[in-house]
Amino acid sequence: MVFVRRTPSLKIDTGLGDTDENELWVAETSVKKEPRRILIGHVSGFRVDDNLVLAGFGSLQFSSDARRNYFQAQTWATSSSFRVLDLNSGDVRYLYNRGGIEVLQKDKLPDS
Repeated sequence: MVFVRRTPSLKIDTGLGDTDENELWVAETSVKKEPRRILIGHVSGFRVDDNLVLAGFGSLQFSSDARRNYFQAQTWATSSSFRVLDLNSGDVRYLYNRGGIEVLQKDKLPDS
């Protein structure tokens, strides 16, 4: 399970104002382990590059193999960005902005 932890002491300007929804944590549901932080947001610019602001997390969804987590981040005043986090390496990639995100599970794909 992945969840967003609020960070009242770390507020980040996203273009929509300050947000404190700036940490992603993972918790094992099958074993008794403490949850661990897997991503913390950061202040930055608003251009699409490696320094794009990363904050205001939501819409969390695992990939079908549970190795990645897709999520939405508040990025600009006009739209959000969608990213993917590799849970093994910790790498975050920008995917696109606007719209929404839905990870389709293999057994739930629409008929073609």
